[in-house]
Amino acid sequence: MVFSELFPTMIRCCKIRDHYEFLDYSSKHEVIHFLAQYLTTQRNIEPALTIMFDSVDFTDITNDGVEVFVAIGSCFLAAYFDGYTNINIRQLLKRNILKIEERILTLPKGWVKQQLTEMLLLTFPKYAMKDWNELQTSYSYADKMFLVELWSRYGHEHITELLPEILIPIHESIRNLEAGNRKELKQQVNAVESTLNMIITKAFLAFSDKIKSDAELMTAYEGILEVMVSLRIEEAAVILDEFRIH
Repeated sequence: MVFSELFPTMIRCCKIRDHYEFLDYSSKHEVIHFLAQYLTTQRNIEPALTIMFDSVDFTDITNDGVEVFVAIGSCFLAAYFDGYTNINIRQLLKRNILKIEERILTLPKGWVKQQLTEMLLLTFPKYAMKDWNELQTSYSYADKMFLVELWSRYGHEHITELLPEILIPIHESIRNLEAGNRKELKQQVNAVESTLNMIITKAFLAFSDKIKSDAELMTAYEGILEVMVSLRIEEAAVILDEFRIH
């Protein structure tokens, strides 16, 4: 009962201009962590979804309030990443992500609904270690298709704000595919070709200098482009040439 009142109160407090003075990072993190743990470990997440979606007025929420939801959703990445040895964990996470999607889809159209879909993309938390490639994980064909479908539906809405860091996990995913079945690689890249074209184009136009100043980003971006070129995607060939020339 106490928590069901605490969460909507915290979201309302985010509307106050100087709310950081009394709603400190530690207190906010405790709430985010509690809900994230619940959503990533429990089979019945309806109690948490009720608190998050039924007790909040989404017509009167600020960007700071929306960021609380996105921070909760970002915790799915670590859980999904670590769940590679247990198919039941990943099945649970997929099921719970889709339950969150159902709730988001009931919201009226607008910027809030669009921003909340970032909860579904398994993206990096705002403050996180950079090189996830040093950690071990793996993805089954079903895992890959699930992630492809989510990105196909919602990734295009968040590309600009996720760039250029999102290039690193995209490259890692493509590299894993490339090491396996070539036919599967072609099938999955073709399934999200329009989204990938948007990513590589925006990365080139808006973040070329930043990418070239970071060796890891440079490797990831050129790696993505090279794979797309090998699959005869013309846009990637043009951008790779321009990127290397300029």
